[in-house]
Amino acid sequence: MIQRRVEKKDPVAINFLAERYCNGLLGLQEDMRKAVELWKEAVELGSIEALYKLGVAYYFGEGIKEDKKKGTLFWSKAVMQGHVESRYNLGCSGREGEPRPRSETLDDLGENGSLEIS
Repeated sequence: MIQRRVEKKDPVAINFLAERYCNGLLGLQEDMRKAVELWKEAVELGSIEALYKLGVAYYFGEGIKEDKKKGTLFWSKAVMQGHVESRYNLGCSGREGEPRPRSETLDDLGENGSLEIS
């Protein structure tokens, strides 16, 4: 059933499958790279939860090269859509090392609030 929804480009199903790859559930072997790939697809289809998960993957370098700035950008985008956990993570991310100016992540989104996924 999940596979049919994934094939129909359902962002909730794609995010669900990505989480299963991330944690090695439902008989799937743990594969963070596959999870990241699926989260990117879900983000393109409008999944706020996938934005959050992709932020976590980039921020901590799980399944993809660590990029704290890109991780916080994904969280910022999710925050603007009401994602509470992303807001919490943004607050915590400023505690490591140098304090982060409040406007840094929002200014980096560009003129139209878009975020490049790569």
